[in-house]
Amino acid sequence: MMVAPMHRAPIPIVSIVVPTYRRAGLLRRALLSVRSQSFTNWELIVSNDDPDDSNPGLVVREVFGSDPRVRYIINTGAHGQSGNVNNALQAATGKWIKPLFDDDVLKPDALRRMMLAADSCPGAAIVRCLTEQFINGRRHSAERIGRRSTVELIRQRDAHIAIYLQDLDIGTPTSVLVHHRVIDAGVLFEAPDGISSSVDG
Repeated sequence: MMVAPMHRAPIPIVSIVVPTYRRAGLLRRALLSVRSQSFTNWELIVSNDDPDDSNPGLVVREVFGSDPRVRYIINTGAHGQSGNVNNALQAATGKWIKPLFDDDVLKPDALRRMMLAADSCPGAAIVRCLTEQFINGRRHSAERIGRRSTVELIRQRDAHIAIYLQDLDIGTPTSVLVHHRVIDAGVLFEAPDGISSSVDG
């Protein structure tokens, strides 16, 4: 893995990790959503899985210039989606890690609100936000709070049951904030042979 030179910045509260592969136009949109965050104590790690594609690096430089909070990683060869996400996760230094796929965006107050939820429960391993899904630029669906409170604590045992009953969706990496101790414990995405994309599982 090659890492572009960087300036040292203080250890951030949140590491935003963006795996990318041949989608510079979408990447620009994702990065602009990071730049617009009201919460600013973050680092950004962009992991490019195509060493022959220089466009992601150009987009990172265009959006952030020489911002010391930004690191750009070029993988030495294609690792597939799961491997690329794992490389970015392992490069993160923040207390919390926020995956963001290159075709997704964050609302401007997303990180601040997720950190408020995380701070309200110091023992949490994962914080999840609601999402809106867009297809061809048009909103297709949006999750709603419904009968639940704005911030809801779900214990591990209950989370497993809720996932099984399909009452809780924590399978989309972009919707979660993960405590770094989870990654330190070795919890990464599986990268089985012959399957290039399995991160939503």
